[in-house]
Amino acid sequence: MPDHKIRCSDAVIHKPTGEKWLVAYADYETGELSWSGWPEGRARIEDCEIVRIATDEQHRKHVTEWLSKDGDNDHRQRAVSRLYGNTAGSGGHP
Repeated sequence: MPDHKIRCSDAVIHKPTGEKWLVAYADYETGELSWSGWPEGRARIEDCEIVRIATDEQHRKHVTEWLSKDGDNDHRQRAVSRLYGNTAGSGGHP
């Protein structure tokens, strides 16, 4: 797993808190990721350890779910669109 870049639908452990999160997005340019739960927030990618790699199908499904949400001013929807919107069909990471 060390070569895997975290992406939407992977599961991580946030090492400082021990919380397990379902990833909404991981932005390697900013070094931040966000989880899919509430409340919305961000954490440093370096503070997270991957515990489950999503299949390409799981990734595509989760991206599609984020992209189809009503525009409720959630920063995660904008980030998912920017990071994965053009790759949702391929399952890839930008």
